[in-house]
Amino acid sequence: MSKHHLLWVNSRITNSSEFPEPKFLEWYDKEHIPDIFITKQVSSAVRYSNINPSDTHPYLVLYPVKDINFLGSKQYFDIPVTSEKYISGGKKCFDVAEFDTRWYEFVDDFQKQGTKSGPAKLVISAGLTPAEGTDEDFNAWYRDEHYRTLSECTGYVRTRRYKLKNAVNAKNLEKPREPQKYLALHEFDVDTLPQDELQKTAETEWAKKVMGSLQGTAEKALPAWKKLTNIARRDILLKFASLIEEHGKSLAELTRITLGAPYGSFGAFETGMAAEAFKYNAGWIDKFAGESFPQEDGFLKIVRNEPLGVTAGIVPWNGPLGTVGLKAAPALATGNCFILKPSEKTPFASLALGPLIKEAGFPPGVFQVLSGDGSTGALIASHMRIRKVSFTGSIPTGKRIQEAAARSNLKRVTLELGGKSPAVVFDDANLENAVSWLANAITANTGQVCFAATRVYVQEGIYDKFVQGYKDALLAKGKTIGDPDKEGTVMGPLIDKAQFDRVSGFISRGKEQNQGTLLTGGSRVGDSGFFIEPTVFENVGADSELLTQEIFGPVAVLNSFKTEDEIIERNVVKHYQTYSLAIIKPYNIVRSQVLRN
Repeated sequence: MSKHHLLWVNSRITNSSEFPEPKFLEWYDKEHIPDIFITKQVSSAVRYSNINPSDTHPYLVLYPVKDINFLGSKQYFDIPVTSEKYISGGKKCFDVAEFDTRWYEFVDDFQKQGTKSGPAKLVISAGLTPAEGTDEDFNAWYRDEHYRTLSECTGYVRTRRYKLKNAVNAKNLEKPREPQKYLALHEFDVDTLPQDELQKTAETEWAKKVMGSLQGTAEKALPAWKKLTNIARRDILLKFASLIEEHGKSLAELTRITLGAPYGSFGAFETGMAAEAFKYNAGWIDKFAGESFPQEDGFLKIVRNEPLGVTAGIVPWNGPLGTVGLKAAPALATGNCFILKPSEKTPFASLALGPLIKEAGFPPGVFQVLSGDGSTGALIASHMRIRKVSFTGSIPTGKRIQEAAARSNLKRVTLELGGKSPAVVFDDANLENAVSWLANAITANTGQVCFAATRVYVQEGIYDKFVQGYKDALLAKGKTIGDPDKEGTVMGPLIDKAQFDRVSGFISRGKEQNQGTLLTGGSRVGDSGFFIEPTVFENVGADSELLTQEIFGPVAVLNSFKTEDEIIERNVVKHYQTYSLAIIKPYNIVRSQVLRN
């Protein structure tokens, strides 16, 4: 690729779920790239395939460009993203909502002597930001130290470094991002990247300073916090819980701005859960007594519970406040310091906790909030002085966090990674109760919860009656879809276009591929916003994606069964599911235990 003063980077590119990858690539090469070249702003393009352990966004394209004014211009937005020739029907070829488009200004490059550029792999370091010192200090370190450590890695060829100039997404122009951000493109001529060697390049003194300020403040605060009396720590947590309750509506509103969850049906529940988590854990503070054992062998053996140190929690976008309580409260109650990293999609409520943390009486540095995207989470997972990280989110990201934790300091990791929760309704269940709870369980937060009852199994004896009641209940729920700011709205929109397209794709493929019989729903509500009807497919095959993949929307599958043994086989053996919600008569505890064990 020629060295241009400006670089246009398209990342997070995913082909439309409606079209196979080969057809997408054919369109991209034969139609989309020529359409871009017609603008006369771009003369070359290099596309890379993502080989990370995630197939969410498989492509990256780099375009050297001439004029930054091309960014956001009519020429730019007029570049077609549909095709009649290569993809039938002229439908959208990109299945992307967070279509990152960033412009970078060239800074410098470095090439190892005796190598030729022609990389088999490209390693991207994005969002590099000097944590301390001046921009000049950062550049001096990069040129004088980091290039040297990189050149010692197996297969290293070259690095080109750029400084962020501006950024937009596919629909809306954004304000320029922070100027102190860099992109580095590292080329390697190898089949397998030297991951261990690359990790060491990030372990220099400067690299440690990227997170040094936050973590250093927390470490300084740790001795005094863990020495604080149990009563004092308990009172701080209880005060914080009361402040969450006092400001609950305001905090929920900050989440509603980005998540779209109504206060009555979700916001109140989430703020209540956060407050109760802090109250519950406050009550445990003086109950970690440790253990001691008899001196029968002449030795007195004592087990003490000691804080780990600096811990961190990376919370998901679908429950940004409730999960704060689940992660921060136990860490703080046991004498640890805690760094909270909210999702970049729903950060506002977490950031608003700052004044409440101070008012509750937490000493400076004990409880901190750090906003940022996935690169910030990666820094937390790989930091050498953070002792534990708790993460809730997707399976691919969870794998990367666990790997980063292992490669750094073997920090402890707690992962909660999605779900495809089954609900089992037996013949002796209270039918009205079962219908009511399962309708709630797929529509709460518009189905964007890991414990949504997305697989419903009903015993044959009451199946027909249940189907009619379940359908009627969901039709009634559908009438409550609307503006989340209005009182009486139960179901709001999906969080954003990416999630709307994902859920719509599952529904469309379910219909087109005859994965099951559509019982109800399956359509968009209105012609604006990301609203989808509660949707149920009946008689869905055991291997279909509707039944096996987490959809994260108001979509459920409904199947019948004959015996307990059959349903245990389906859940435990077929889907490795070791738990299930069993709806039965109150006295039938034995059956419930069988399903749980």
